[in-house]
Amino acid sequence: MPAELERRLLQGQLHLAIGYFSGNQAALDYQPLFRERQVLFCAARHGLFRRPQISLEDLQQADRVQHPYRFVQAREPFQSAPSSAQTEQLDGALAFILSGRHIGYLPEHIAAPWLACGRLRALQADELGFAVQFHLASHRGQYPSDAQRAFNEDVLRAFATADR
Repeated sequence: MPAELERRLLQGQLHLAIGYFSGNQAALDYQPLFRERQVLFCAARHGLFRRPQISLEDLQQADRVQHPYRFVQAREPFQSAPSSAQTEQLDGALAFILSGRHIGYLPEHIAAPWLACGRLRALQADELGFAVQFHLASHRGQYPSDAQRAFNEDVLRAFATADR
């Protein structure tokens, strides 16, 4: 989880971390790498899958997979009340959604193969989709080794062409 990565950076257990972070830790530097688009999905077994029109009220009543990243949830344009599933991992969210009992957010690239074979449907992607910024995080107070500095530069260079 992002909070765990930040904690480990602050405690000196990690030198660098890549993730989508709260950005709240003053002792950490956050360098933008890329943005990842999140879209709300349901599976072929879900009652909404075959409906031609889906209202916001329909979505509000659907059981949704919750993610414990509060700073991500604050950016989500859709918040449903009912939730009987919570996961910290994308694989868990995908499994809950594919079960047909839940709707939930997934990164587009994770959902792509399931969309292609007709197992997932995007729900109001234009209105309810959002982007998450990924960063390379490091501790401000730790002097990086030459190897860490070189790695940091390579990572930033590799993502220089990505949508930041």
